[in-house]
Amino acid sequence: MNKRWEKWDEFMGPIVDEIIEEDWIQQDKVDNAVYNMLCELADQTIPWNTEIIHAVMDYARKLLWEGYKIRVPYPEVEVRE
Repeated sequence: MNKRWEKWDEFMGPIVDEIIEEDWIQQDKVDNAVYNMLCELADQTIPWNTEIIHAVMDYARKLLWEGYKIRVPYPEVEVRE
């Protein structure tokens, strides 16, 4: 696994300082996999909706972590308040 991808918050992450090309590619891979699954389940092409895709993705990532301790990388920048 990518050395930059070592910091996680349970199933959320990896947490990175900045998003680079490799991270965008990983995010697109995950987004497209979720979208394609939704279209397959609906048995039709549905409109792209980032809010729905991310809700399904977050829930699936949570279940994979809780059930199998598997993390699905979706690089994100740490939000500092």
